Amino acid sequence: MHGNAAERRIDDERPSRTSSVRRALETLAIALSVTYAGLNLVGFERNFILYLANVIAPVLAALLVLTLAARAALRLVPRAPLKRQRLLTAPEAALLAALLVPVAQGELRRGGFAAASVAAVEGEFSVLDANLLGPVNVSQNLLDEIVRREPDIVLLQELNPAVSERLTPLLAARYPCRVLNPQNGTTGMAVYSRFPCEPRDLGRAYFAAGLPQLVTMTLPSGKKLAVGNVHTNPPHVLPPAQEGQSFLAPLSETVALREAHTENILAELASMPADARILGGDFNATVRNRIYGIARNSGMQDSWSASSRFAGGTWPNASVSLVRWLLRLDFLFCSPELAPLSAENLSTAGGSDHRGLFVRLGWRRKG
Repeated sequence: MHGNAAERRIDDERPSRTSSVRRALETLAIALSVTYAGLNLVGFERNFILYLANVIAPVLAALLVLTLAARAALRLVPRAPLKRQRLLTAPEAALLAALLVPVAQGELRRGGFAAASVAAVEGEFSVLDANLLGPVNVSQNLLDEIVRREPDIVLLQELNPAVSERLTPLLAARYPCRVLNPQNGTTGMAVYSRFPCEPRDLGRAYFAAGLPQLVTMTLPSGKKLAVGNVHTNPPHVLPPAQEGQSFLAPLSETVALREAHTENILAELASMPADARILGGDFNATVRNRIYGIARNSGMQDSWSASSRFAGGTWPNASVSLVRWLLRLDFLFCSPELAPLSAENLSTAGGSDHRGLFVRLGWRRKG
C-alpha cells in the first residue's frame, strides 16, 4: 500500500513539474520573440546576429507557418465532445509574429512603383546579372542562355579565368566593350556591353568579395548611362580583428562594411555625369536588411517589383543545397529616369549557387 501511495504522489507531481517547465519555456519564447521583433522595428541591423536573423527570417517564417498550420488543423479535431483546443498557443503566436515582423518590414520597405506601359517609354534595353560561383566551372547551358537572351548589358560576379575563356568568345562579336577582371575563387567581376563604354577608376577602397566596377555607357540615343557592378562581402568574410577588440567585433564590422560599400558605390555612381544610373549584383543581403533600405532611400528602384512583389528568389540553388531559391540576394536597381518593364529569373543556374536576373528597362518619356 505504501508503495502504491508513493507512486501516486510521484504521478501527481509530474504534471505540475511539466507545467512549470512548459510555462518557463513559453515565457522565454515570448520574451525572445518580443525582443527580436522590437530590435528589428527600431533598426539595429548593424548587429551581426540581427543581420543573419533578417536573412533567415523568411525561411524560418515559412517553416513555422507550415508547422503551425498543420498543428492548428489537428486541433480543430475535437478530442472530446464539443471541446476543441486553441488554434495557436501564446508562445506559438509570439514566435510567428516575431518572425513575420522583419518579413513585413521588408515588404513595406520595398515600396513600390507602377510598371510603365510600353507606350510611356522609349529606347528599351536589357540587362542580365548573374553570380557564376567562381570555384566551379559552370555548365554550358548557362552560358548558352546568356547568349540566347542577347542582353544589351551583362553584369557578372565570381567570373573565373576558365569560364571567362569559354564565355568571352561567345560574346565577343556582340559586345565590343568588355571590362573583365576574372579571378580564381570568388572575386572575379565582368561587364559586357554592346554600347560604347568607358570604365571609371574607383574613388575609394572597398572591402568586398569582388571589387566593384563603374562604367559609363553611351546609348544609341546619345544618352549616358552610369553602370555599377557590385559583389559585397558575404557574412563569413570578416575584416582582421584589431588589437583589444572582442572576437565578436569583426562580425558586426563586416555588416557595417557591407553597408558602407553600398553607400560609397551609390555616391560614386551619383557623381558620374550621366542621364540615368543602374546598380546590379550580389548584395549578400535581403530586402529585410539595412543595405536594401540604403539603395531604396537613395532614390533607386528595385526592378523586380515591376513584375512581382513576391518570390524572385535567387539563392540558394538546389544543386548545392537541399533547398531552392528561398532568398533574394541579387538585385538590379535603377534610377527614376528609367522604367522597369519586366524582370525574370534565368531558367538555369548552370551549377552556380545563384540564379541570375534578366531585366528590360526603358527611358521614361518626359511630360
